[in-house]
Amino acid sequence: NDGRIIILNYKGKLTSNPKILKLNLEEGESVSKVFENSDNSYKLLTSQAGSHGSVFTYKVYDLQINENSMETNLEYTLDDVILSSWSNNSKFIACLFQKGNRRHIQIYSLWDKQVVKEFSLESISATYHSAASPSSRYVSSMAIDSSGTQLALGFASGVVNVLNVSDLQGRLLKWHID
Repeated sequence: NDGRIIILNYKGKLTSNPKILKLNLEEGESVSKVFENSDNSYKLLTSQAGSHGSVFTYKVYDLQINENSMETNLEYTLDDVILSSWSNNSKFIACLFQKGNRRHIQIYSLWDKQVVKEFSLESISATYHSAASPSSRYVSSMAIDSSGTQLALGFASGVVNVLNVSDLQGRLLKWHID
């Protein structure tokens, strides 16, 4: 996570010496994930502690890896991220943001450079959290599926809400405290 990338050409054994390339990162910025697309193109996700406590600034770069060098081009910056998750196939990233007293979620397509869906957390949780404890409003984990159509939000109370991203209809799975 310090910006060094080791490239191995491995086909049953090393076919050439490993290459170590170094990214030029800002002070406090660290590599969180390198995403690879089916066409062998790459995206780089970095994180940096934000200005308030437990929020982060994420940056998504287009990453060009050449024979002996790497180039990065900043595509977008995500400020005030509390929690994030990406799909297993590296196509989508979901982020929970804190803006003032409001929390909202954005789902991005990493390769199409577009926001797939954006909504406030209150819009999906107001119906079943109104008289509940504060822990039932705290999102402790989340996951996005490989098609970007379902988002699972795990709440500190143990409830998991599996949302259909297109219409924000959810299924509540209760008693998943562990």
